[in-house]
Amino acid sequence: MFLRRAFFSLLFLSSFLLIDLSANEKVLIDYKNMALEADSSPDWLKDLFENEKTSKLRKKFNIAETDKILYAKAEDKNISMAEKTAKLYAMQNCKRKLLEESYTNIENIDTISLSGFIKVTDFWIREKDNSKEEIVTYYIIYKMSEEDWQKNKDNLINITEDTKTQDAQT
Repeated sequence: MFLRRAFFSLLFLSSFLLIDLSANEKVLIDYKNMALEADSSPDWLKDLFENEKTSKLRKKFNIAETDKILYAKAEDKNISMAEKTAKLYAMQNCKRKLLEESYTNIENIDTISLSGFIKVTDFWIREKDNSKEEIVTYYIIYKMSEEDWQKNKDNLINITEDTKTQDAQT
């Protein structure tokens, strides 16, 4: 009797779990280069965004070991909005890293201008969830040479020092 109840309880729970898991399932609709039968989830993309490893990306796109890799992703219903948002996130991430490395503090990072920010590639995936709503996930990758990185850091330090000098004079 106990085994029978345990079996039915387990059966009920497993069917409940299966239904619950499928509720979050997404269906792939389209992705970059789908018509060319390219992979919908390239290894270099998974390694970068899931494991923060850059070796496959560097090899595929011939990026020097000394170059900084800057990347971001964004989701939106519209591909152009997802792209714009991902670009913005990548720029902000770059500015934050530069601020951290230069030990400077600027209140509004939008005022910082960058040089040497070069787009390497992008990738997008269009999916539909159970609510039948389409979502585009847009990935974007940039690089910056070590030389440009250092120039940008020096510019930030100079901006901070100029601001301190101006504040001291007033």
